[in-house]
Amino acid sequence: MPHQHARHASMSHAESSGESRRSAATRRMPRAEREAQMLEAAARLFGEKGFAVTSMDDIARACGVTKPMLYAYFGSKDGLYKAMINRAGQHLVQSVVGVIREADPMTRLRYAVEQFLRFVDGHRDSWRMVFAGGANDGGPEVLAYRQQILAAATITLSQLGTGGLPAATAQALARPYAHALLGAVEAIAHWWVTTPGVPLEAAQRIGARGLQGIADAAVLELAAVAPPGTPNG
Repeated sequence: MPHQHARHASMSHAESSGESRRSAATRRMPRAEREAQMLEAAARLFGEKGFAVTSMDDIARACGVTKPMLYAYFGSKDGLYKAMINRAGQHLVQSVVGVIREADPMTRLRYAVEQFLRFVDGHRDSWRMVFAGGANDGGPEVLAYRQQILAAATITLSQLGTGGLPAATAQALARPYAHALLGAVEAIAHWWVTTPGVPLEAAQRIGARGLQGIADAAVLELAAVAPPGTPNG
């Protein structure tokens, strides 16, 4: 019995030491890294279970922190959700808008479509929860990030061959085609993430074909208003 008691005491001490080491490791993690860990866990759980059903306890357990720590970082579940939107939105805008500036407009648009779908591939949980519908459909935060992408697409589409048109006129004509392009790419992304077995390259190929059709239509629209003799493209 003394030996058994000693063995239990030793095991308890080891378990306690292990928990202490894990807690210490969590405390030592840099703030930005810890916050990213929490947001990734939240995105995964929100995507799997839904926003309403997922609790802060669930998220705390998933990323190995305490619930008070979650509240210290985000204030509430809504605060955590908004932080998740901002993180995903910033990454998406940087991926899509931050394209190679020296390339011609059509090359920039092709690259932007490829990067949009590549972002979805790497952030499927965030995409499902934030940009493909979820709690409140993201609200004004998501709208703001979509507006940034729409603005960049509008400017780039307006540059596809508008020799004699003022920039403001060309952009006004291109704007509905930018909406059509973003809507098409979002629809392709939604189809892709809900259809098992489709590789990224296939989704990008479909996106490129959709882009070509919309770009051709935008060029025709711009050419119809351009002064006579203005070259197209």
